[in-house]
This record gives sequence, C-alpha cells and structure tokens, in this order.
Amino acid sequence: MKIILEGPTQQSVFNHARSGTNIVVRSVDNAVHLEFKDDNCMSASVQFCDQEIDAFCQSLPSRGDDWHRGAVSFNDHYMVLSVSRTTFGEPFEECIMFCVTEANTKKQWDERQISVCLDFGSRDCFIEAIRVLYNN
Repeated sequence: MKIILEGPTQQSVFNHARSGTNIVVRSVDNAVHLEFKDDNCMSASVQFCDQEIDAFCQSLPSRGDDWHRGAVSFNDHYMVLSVSRTTFGEPFEECIMFCVTEANTKKQWDERQISVCLDFGSRDCFIEAIRVLYNN
C-alpha cells in the first residue's frame, strides 16, 4: 500500500453539457496540464510550457474566424492533438473540437481516439485559465 498526501491544486474545469465531455486545466511545475475526458470515461493529457502555450492558445478558433475552418495539430511521437472548429448535435451548435489520436505501432492503420468539445462561450475563459495557471 502506498498513501500519498498531495497539496492543494489549482484547477479549472470546462464542461460541454451536450457532449458530456470536459477539460480540466491544472498548474504543474512550470507548465500547464490539460486533461481531456470524454463521455466514455476515456481521458488524454497534454502538458504545455513556455512558447507552446502561446501556440496552442493562438490555434483556438473564435466564433468570428470564418477563415479558421481547418484543423491545427500538435504531435508527440505517435500521439496527435488536433484542434478544429466543428458543429455538434441537432440542432447543431458550433464548438471547438479537441481530438487526441494515438497510433498503434503494432497494427497498421489501427488507432485509439478521444474527442472533447469546448463551446465558444467558454473559449476566452479557457485561454485565461491556461495563462493564469501557467503564471502561478
């Protein structure tokens, strides 16, 4: 048995009610840790620091960006984080989709994937949470 006592953590949680997904933003040693959780209890984590935070925040589309229809991707070995503007549900709503894909190196064309949504109304608060928690 191992008992661990951790100090208080600063975090922000962003829920997307219609998709049942959420994003947890945490402050870790000189970095920001994002945990994406889908409605099937699957999760993926990404950690950003320094210039990566600026690049990530600039990749997030805003409601007025008609030119920003394509996906922006970040990769780490066999993992890819894709950020895109999409629609969800019926009637549809525009939102930001985060998709984390992991390639299976043992089987060709096999992969695991998780998709999480963030509504445009939470976009600016999401960026602010990332910047504030990074600076703490």
